[in-house]
Amino acid sequence: MPSVQNLYNAMKAEKDVVFLMVSNEGIQTVRNFMKKNRYDFPVWLADSSLPSSLKVEAIPSTFIIDRKGNIVFAHTGAARWDDASCADFLKKL
Repeated sequence: MPSVQNLYNAMKAEKDVVFLMVSNEGIQTVRNFMKKNRYDFPVWLADSSLPSSLKVEAIPSTFIIDRKGNIVFAHTGAARWDDASCADFLKKL
């Protein structure tokens, strides 16, 4: 998650890039986690079932979705999201 925060900080001014974290945990659990770790990227709480293409069996799972709604990258597990190649990939979308 620290590398997600770093990537968010580096790209939050990019008008064509939107960060959307989704959790099915309780609101207080999410708030406590965000506050404890000083994360400030946006998090949404799922209030209905996610589309089947976004259902996961492992956490963390990350999807990069293009402006047409296509999943262009999917990854399960930890990753270095603040690597320059990730930011470059997002900018090219």
